[in-house]
Amino acid sequence: MRADCATLAGMSLLLLLAACSDYSVKSGTPELEVAASGIHFGDVVVGMASTATVSLLNVGSAPLLIDLAALDGTSSSDFSDVELSALEVGKADEVALSVRYAPDAVGMDFGRIELHTNQEDRPIVSVDLSGMGVEPEIDLNPSILWFGDVTPGTVATKTVEITARGSGTLKIEEIELDSGLEGVFAWSLPGGAGLPYEMPSGVSALLSVDFAPTDSSSWTGELTLTSNDPGARKASISLLGNAGDEPKGSTAPVVSISTPDWGDYYLSTESVAVTGVVYDSEDPATALVCLAYAGSTPVGTASPASDGAFAITAVALPVGEQTLSVRCLDTDGLLGQDSVDIVVWDPEEPIIYTLSGGGTAYEWFSVDDDISVYLDGALVYSDTNHTRDTLPPILLDASVGQTVRVVVTDYNYCDTALDPIRLHFGTSRSQDGVAGFCKSACPDHACYDASYAGPWPSVVYEESFVIEIP
Repeated sequence: MRADCATLAGMSLLLLLAACSDYSVKSGTPELEVAASGIHFGDVVVGMASTATVSLLNVGSAPLLIDLAALDGTSSSDFSDVELSALEVGKADEVALSVRYAPDAVGMDFGRIELHTNQEDRPIVSVDLSGMGVEPEIDLNPSILWFGDVTPGTVATKTVEITARGSGTLKIEEIELDSGLEGVFAWSLPGGAGLPYEMPSGVSALLSVDFAPTDSSSWTGELTLTSNDPGARKASISLLGNAGDEPKGSTAPVVSISTPDWGDYYLSTESVAVTGVVYDSEDPATALVCLAYAGSTPVGTASPASDGAFAITAVALPVGEQTLSVRCLDTDGLLGQDSVDIVVWDPEEPIIYTLSGGGTAYEWFSVDDDISVYLDGALVYSDTNHTRDTLPPILLDASVGQTVRVVVTDYNYCDTALDPIRLHFGTSRSQDGVAGFCKSACPDHACYDASYAGPWPSVVYEESFVIEIP
């Protein structure tokens, strides 16, 4: 029962309001915690789409309000459809944040979602995005299996070499025989593996096919492989058993480029070593002629060795994004080819370099708390939200001989740290950037340093290096 307000005149104003009205004192603060370092899609086939989610946790002591969740202006347009399962997150509760990724080209994509919240100390929280657009290709050799005449009650076995080409991981989802062939033909993957069967680019595997006729009837049909190859979702192998003479059709050479890597960078003043292997089922490799093209421009030629290996020195590459192809011609005039996309730079123009956290240009790195990157004294990148972050690779427009300076500022007790950073030119050339460091003012932490005791904020790391590559 509510007390008589007249009897409360001696109380403080705060207690009076609490006793005589619906007013109540609210305390506590919301605190948003992202359950993972970001939303990372991995490989997604070009032309396909993937939706992924991450949990947002309220580990504070008051309701968390999220007013807006949107991609920032630096995000790839391949990310879209940012959605939240709720705009208010109760204490010790969580909501799901989802985003769609649909790559339109081969390559790495980065993005960032900004969450506008009612946190006083951190009103905007970022969630990093990454994904890789890939185009896997399936190659079957041979595409016809002729078993000849097989005695009923016996089994003949032949194999097809499956090779994963293109980029990303080839995933074989289904293998199906034509209706009526079951029990006569049977297939098996290496080691009795099941489906889906995954193969990284450049890897080959033997698919075994058995023919076990119960009588002398002729058997023909197809074995169909369904994969994530966007250009040939279904690839077929013709099967012929007790079916007349061996087919005499000619097949084109199979070409595979080993180097350069997809997305690599070169200067227009340098030559490019294009290596790989070619195979032809009818002709010896030495009878083939191989030519390299940048787009439609011939840039080199070579004759393969007896084992099919070829090495072409490509020169006079046009500036810009180029599709570098190797086309090999057999004695029947049939052409086989493979290609990679590269970038050719004018050495007189600034080059796009990548600062990343590891041996490849795609690796993220962590910093605690803020980082600023300068090029010849001019600020080119900063992360200044006063908290630990895992950051995507940083792109720089720069030239050989310029100086990169990395500055780390610490704002919060008790840790400060930076992962090692490398500088990359394309996908195959890199140099050391900064070594990174780790300090802690807390004795129970792995990076405890008794000499580190603030003050906070302060600059705790500053290192420079000169660009030497390419």
